[in-house]
Amino acid sequence: METARTSPREAQTVAPEHERSALLEHATRSVGTAVAVLRADGELVEASPTLRELTRRWPSVAAWWLDVAGGLSEPTQSPCPGCEGAQRLGRSVVDLSRGGERQVFEVTFTGHCHEFTEAAGQVLVVSDITARQVGAEELRRHNEELARTRDEALAASRAKSAFLANMSHELRTPLNAIIGFAEMLVEDAEQLGARHMVADLGKIRMSGTHLLELISTVLDLSKVETGKMELELLEFSIVGLVNRVATMLTPMVAKNRNMLSQTVAPGVDLMIGDETKVKQILFNLLSNAAKFTVDGVIKIEVSALHEDDRDWVICNVSDTGIGFEGNQIENLFQDFYQADMSTTRKYGGTGLGLAIVDRFCKLMEGDVTVSSEPGIGSNFRVKLPRVLCKPRLPGG
Repeated sequence: METARTSPREAQTVAPEHERSALLEHATRSVGTAVAVLRADGELVEASPTLRELTRRWPSVAAWWLDVAGGLSEPTQSPCPGCEGAQRLGRSVVDLSRGGERQVFEVTFTGHCHEFTEAAGQVLVVSDITARQVGAEELRRHNEELARTRDEALAASRAKSAFLANMSHELRTPLNAIIGFAEMLVEDAEQLGARHMVADLGKIRMSGTHLLELISTVLDLSKVETGKMELELLEFSIVGLVNRVATMLTPMVAKNRNMLSQTVAPGVDLMIGDETKVKQILFNLLSNAAKFTVDGVIKIEVSALHEDDRDWVICNVSDTGIGFEGNQIENLFQDFYQADMSTTRKYGGTGLGLAIVDRFCKLMEGDVTVSSEPGIGSNFRVKLPRVLCKPRLPGG
């Protein structure tokens, strides 16, 4: 006799109602959610034990539902594929206060669930999201406070930069007058034979020149920050520029008994860019190398590079000086940064030279990077476009 075969679907046995309810409660409790069932008229007819725990501040689940129902957004209506009746779908967040304590619920209309209800009841899934909501609000307030603080700092920085940029004429004019008069007094003292006054007058001139250079550097930084720094683009010889900078630095290099070596690769000559700013970049890097190197070697090596469909000029300035620690390198290009206070006392300076180098490189669509080892030396690599744009002809 042939044995009748039963399909897997036919072999399944529908669990009794109390077992189905227990299964649902176990599944929802494990993820911290609760379940309720509504009749078609909106009355709450069933609630899981978890929901009763979540709403223990209310006299009953029904009382909780009256408070919640008033804050729900209208769910969408769609036909139920099981019974073709209208079911509601959607999610709402309701913020309630009971007994002086806040509680936030997320209520999700999931439609009809015929497997767990005899009639076509509307099933709700309820979660207590108070902690999550409070955390999100605190994070939002914190971010708003950070944004406000950032905006205030940026506004203060812009105000400072605008003030300094606008003070250019007022600061430089009297200093130039002081320097000019000091030079005239030096000449008069020499003609009158007052040799004892020449040295003192020379100190006045030197101090005035130093202060003028410092103010000019600060003003240059401010102009870059406020977008008022303009580029004077002309065609110039990089070879001639390197020679002029090296000549300017001869006394500083000799002061610490250093040797300066300069190399320009064949074919690297003409550039189109801002000659004054390129000169300032090289001067700042080489003067730093001369200041921090004693009885050593300073090198400037210029080469060409074709990268990213563009021609570049690479200037490497290296020295055998004191070098920098890894944590110092990260801050070298910040305004007024010094490696440490002992550096300021021993070598002087304001910490603006490398900041200017960084700003000018970026202004000319290039960049500057550094590698260094303490006690071994440093290497600064400047990368600038060989042709920034078409040359601006005088009077054009």
